[in-house]
Formats: sequence, structure tokens, C-alpha cells
Amino acid sequence: MTEELTHRKLPSYSASQVAEHNSLSDAWVVYGEKVFNITEFLSIHPGGSEITVEHLGRDVSDVLNSEILHQHSANAIQLMKQYCIGELDKEDCKSSIKSFSLDGFNEDELIDWSRALTFQVGKLGENYDKWVHSPVNRPLKLFDNPILEYLTRTHWYMVPIVWIPMMFYMSWLSCTQRQPSLFPGTVVNNPIQFPLFVALFSVGLFVWTLIEYCLHRFVFHLVPKHHLAISFHFMIHGQHHKVPFDTERLVFPPIPAGLIMIPIFVTLLIFFPLSWARALYSGGLLGYIIYDLSHYYIHHASPKPQSYMGRLKSYHAAHHFTAPSLGFGVSCKLWDYPFRTIIPGY
Repeated sequence: MTEELTHRKLPSYSASQVAEHNSLSDAWVVYGEKVFNITEFLSIHPGGSEITVEHLGRDVSDVLNSEILHQHSANAIQLMKQYCIGELDKEDCKSSIKSFSLDGFNEDELIDWSRALTFQVGKLGENYDKWVHSPVNRPLKLFDNPILEYLTRTHWYMVPIVWIPMMFYMSWLSCTQRQPSLFPGTVVNNPIQFPLFVALFSVGLFVWTLIEYCLHRFVFHLVPKHHLAISFHFMIHGQHHKVPFDTERLVFPPIPAGLIMIPIFVTLLIFFPLSWARALYSGGLLGYIIYDLSHYYIHHASPKPQSYMGRLKSYHAAHHFTAPSLGFGVSCKLWDYPFRTIIPGY
């Protein structure tokens, strides 16, 4: 919501005027006393655009606050503010919600969105956590340098293009590659048999689910205090919570992903023979691929609500808009149960 809209008098619309805008290509709704043009938002609506069709051109106050259908969070309502275009005529206003304040974070006062945000957000200090979990739908730039900025964005298909060949290559090496030592006639690492490879691959895949959970909870959601720590947190994960609808920031770019993958492989080499480490790592790579593609899918697609991915989409949306301190499982909720971070009701 811009400062101009906050301070100028909004135009008034009658209920009949709002009702004329009831299609996916021209969608208005009423909430409280305000009128919103949500056409642009429908394609990124966390619940999918289909479930909104019957409510377009109408007052959605009761729908957004219904405990039976789905009670929207304060963050979800906050997000609506940028789509406010006017007020409903007083004689048509029948909602029990009589006021809808446009106050709150003025994004343009806190941050200069025309410049890179990475080193600006540090000045927010103790306000950073609340700010970063108040999502908006607008372009975001992490770095002024065009090369660095380019490296922070990627399309979803880069994940399988880069990492699936790596997974197969490491698997092949694990089952075929002999590693000679520095001394003639001796071998320090033999290839492993296929049944053992399958077992180690499966263990690696399973262990990835725990790594995914721990990274998300203990690294990506560590609450920073220092200026540089805030900037680092925003760069690796905070920016995703601030602009969760940016399709080029839903998966890890290859270079930042590699910075995570390399230490994991080195750690495996400390504890296991090379062929075992490669098999475990291959399984972990598959887990990572599933994780990143699942994350993109549940943000961008509209799976059936009662399907596995549909329930996962609702669960992850709750993590973004209702409970950022819970629900750290992305590709599955497995580890949220023993660590007691499951989101109630999901």
C-alpha cells in the first residue's frame, strides 16, 4: 500500500458496481468497508484461483473470517491492502466488520524498494522479524550488481537439469569406480554391489528429510539480531517469506545450492568409504530434488485440496501466513511430529 493511497480519499463504489467485476480476468471483492481489485492476485492465491470464483464481485468478509471454511490470518489480510481501490457505499455496507485500517507497515518508508534490499534490511533491527513475515507481492532485488543479482534467481527446471545428472553420475561411480592408492597394486576403495547401493541410497534419501527439516528450522528460521546477520538471513531465506510469490525465488539457484551440498559430501567422506559416501550422497540428492520441486509446486500450482500435495500446500501456506515458527517440513511433515512443530489443525 503506497503512502499516496493511505492518505488520499478513496473513491466509492456501490455493491452493484462491484458485482459487475466477477470474473477471473476482472475480479473485485469487498472486505469490511473497502473494495479490492484482486485480479492480479488470483493466479498466486495460495488456495488456487478456482475456489475464489463463486465469491468474486461479492462481500468476502464472512468468508475470510470463517472458521468452518478457512479463517485467514492477519498476514493474509495485510497482503490484501495493496489491492485496495476504494470504499463501499455506506448504504450497501452490511458487513459486521465496520472498519478496515490501511495503517501498518508503510513499506516505502521502511525500505527503498528501488534499490537492493540485502544490506538495507539490517537497519530494521528488532523490527526485522515482524517486517519479513508481513508478505507482499512486488518485485524484489537483493543486489545492485547485475551479476550477483542474476545468480540469486533461477527457474524451477534448473534443479533437475543440474542435479539429476549429478545424482546419476555419483550413483554410477559408486557402483563401478575403483580407487587406486598411491602404492602400486593396492586399492583403497572398491565399488559396491547393487543391493548395498540401493540400501545406502534409501538411507541417504531418508536422512535428507531430516537435513531439510534442520536447515529450515535452525538455519533459515534463526532469528538474527546483528545488522550483518539480518542481511545474511534475508539473503538465504527471509526474502522468500517477504515475497513468497516470486516464481524465480522458489528454488535454490545452483551455486548457492552447491555451497550447501559440498560440505554435506565432505562430511560423508569423513565417516564412510568413498563408494558408500557417493551412494548416500546420491540418495540425498534425490531428496533435495524432491524438496525443491515440491516447494515450487506447492507455491505455484493448484493441486486438488484433498490430495497429498493439496494438503501440503495448505500446510506450507499456514507456515507462511499464520505460523512461521512452526511447520518446517516442506516435502513432508515427518519431522514436525517428533520435534513438536506441527501446525495445529493441519
